[in-house]
Amino acid sequence: MSTLKVGSLNVRGFNIPQKRSQILYHMRKQKVQILLLQETHFKNGHVPSFRDRYFSRWLHNPGPDSRSKGVSIALHNSLQGTIVAVEMDKEGRYIFLKLIHSILFTVVNWYLSNQQQISTCRSFLHLLENFVEGQVIIGGDLHFTLDPSVDSTARRNTAPCRQLRALCPQLHVAQLIDVWRVLNPQGKDYTFLSSPHKSYSRIDVFLVSHHILAWRPQALIGDI
Repeated sequence: MSTLKVGSLNVRGFNIPQKRSQILYHMRKQKVQILLLQETHFKNGHVPSFRDRYFSRWLHNPGPDSRSKGVSIALHNSLQGTIVAVEMDKEGRYIFLKLIHSILFTVVNWYLSNQQQISTCRSFLHLLENFVEGQVIIGGDLHFTLDPSVDSTARRNTAPCRQLRALCPQLHVAQLIDVWRVLNPQGKDYTFLSSPHKSYSRIDVFLVSHHILAWRPQALIGDI
């Protein structure tokens, strides 16, 4: 099987041309083939017209307003993949993508709100059950940590612990693993700084099918 590199980034707005150019240049340098962007802040019906000579295939789910939300998936020209199916919600929270790249993948880009995060996550996973085929790669912003004892310097979550305990069996049944944590069982690295709470947390996560571990994957957290 050929290699596949997937990158995820919460851009907190993707309307400024210079910002788009800088981010896409950085992702090209990182040789990302599938790019997952959250919080694009595109307003429904008003996605900017932009073209990139390297990332030429785009899927946008802008959401009902431009103040928050919005997710996009970009496919690099080096990716010789065929899109099989796409599903999106009306709130700009997720894109489900079925893609053939040597084998069949289901790629998910999601952005959870900062309220009722775990119940939303469980709802999305239920919706995914009717869509999923092949190996699964889910990336995006959870707005909570899967294990606050190691994934947050505050050692606590904004979401209730009992809800988190209910999510774990669902991930197990779906055979999904937090790939960075599996590859870094004792590691501590973070993707988000909360200035008011003066704490760091790892809320941006890749969940993948456990079969992918047999391919000896790599997972890393880059610099912002």
